[in-house]
Amino acid sequence: MVVRFWNRHPDSFVVQVASGVALAFSFIPSSSQAYETLVFITNNAPFGRFLRGLHYYGASAMVLMVGAHMAQTSCLVPYKFRAR
Repeated sequence: MVVRFWNRHPDSFVVQVASGVALAFSFIPSSSQAYETLVFITNNAPFGRFLRGLHYYGASAMVLMVGAHMAQTSCLVPYKFRAR
């Protein structure tokens, strides 16, 4: 049975976007406050540790699923050549 990975990486992308937007509401991207906001998100924000973990593991899952999809497409799917 061939596992179909192309049905799962869009789900992982949606998780990445949702968790990234949620994290962006609390993050301040300045060189003087970036670390402090990271500590705040991790320790004090509601579900901050969960969102950071979800974003981290979602990115890893997406890379693995896209890589598996590319390997499956190049190895298992027969290429159809144009008839001459």
